[in-house]
Amino acid sequence: MTKPASSTHPWPPIIQDLLCLHEMFRRMGYEAKDLYVAEPKGGEIQFVLKEGKKTFTIDVGKVENTKKMLSTWAKAAAWWNEGSTERERSSIFWASEFRAHAVDIAAAMMVKGFVAPKVALSK
Repeated sequence: MTKPASSTHPWPPIIQDLLCLHEMFRRMGYEAKDLYVAEPKGGEIQFVLKEGKKTFTIDVGKVENTKKMLSTWAKAAAWWNEGSTERERSSIFWASEFRAHAVDIAAAMMVKGFVAPKVALSK
């Protein structure tokens, strides 16, 4: 879903989308321990929020080699937190179409009974 970003990072589009989603949910106030990347079947990749007994899942894309993708995801997440620049993070975040659909994602979350922690604090 991500448009090609002009940056120096080596991450494929699906990893860029996962980085964007992870950042988006962190900005909403969710803890990293509640955010997952899952492969339910046949190379389909999902981003998952698990809050208590509730889950919210976003289909991100399909890959041929799940093991390689999950390994790349772990490296990309470490890079995002420890080795990336603000410019690189911003480039990835703003290039993703998932970010462009943040309002739709938030609305779908509300329908499923999720209230982002930062929204809950502002009430």
